[in-house]
Amino acid sequence: MLINQLGSGCTSGHFLCGVSRLSPRSLVATATFFSTAVVTASTFPAPIPLAISLPLVKGYEPLVKGYELSLPTTKTALTVLATVVAINRAQHVLSTYLLTSYPTNARQPPAWMKELPYFASGLVFALGLQISGMLSPLKVISFLQPFSASFDPSLAMVVVGGVLPNALHYVDLKKEAKLFWEEWRVPNRTDIDWRLIAGSVMFGLGWGLAGVCPGPALVGLSQGVLYGSVGKVTGWLGAMVVGMAIGRQI
Repeated sequence: MLINQLGSGCTSGHFLCGVSRLSPRSLVATATFFSTAVVTASTFPAPIPLAISLPLVKGYEPLVKGYELSLPTTKTALTVLATVVAINRAQHVLSTYLLTSYPTNARQPPAWMKELPYFASGLVFALGLQISGMLSPLKVISFLQPFSASFDPSLAMVVVGGVLPNALHYVDLKKEAKLFWEEWRVPNRTDIDWRLIAGSVMFGLGWGLAGVCPGPALVGLSQGVLYGSVGKVTGWLGAMVVGMAIGRQI
């Protein structure tokens, strides 16, 4: 997490959100950590213990046994699509209800009701990480090795499924009505400093070696509970907390 403190973000912040709004800092950060990760994963292909022993998606084999791209069946794909559409629809209906029923702070909705739209967004995000295979260090490392025989290009769909919708949403962000308790904050920094570059390089090194980044690690904590590897995931998250503390001192 030291790299998040220095670089002000990672794949979720700089890539999915920053690149979507064409932030100069995010464009530079993403290009830096992605190229560093590709060079790292290609130069040091031997898996470190984390990449071997953290199969957060049940059914993945250790990296030393190789990797083959597998595609979902049509039924599975349609089921997933229907589930995501249903969750998004429910979120829209609930947000519309809150917006029309509680237009001002004169009448507050229950606290749990306020959190439901964000819970739905988090649920879709977690489902996306699980279904895409982002929870598997094996799949991520295979994606970061474009010149390898085991190269898996499927994670490039994150650009289509994440960056493009975010870009369209950002264009209309200021036009949308928001709930009175919401506060939208869009970063406006444009400077490119040593912290951004150093943090992005450090993130790229770690990502290329381990195949894990903060978002999947948090979702992976629940997977660790289900599949008996909670100690490995909490160890990684513990290192994130320590890195955050160190980053605040630099």
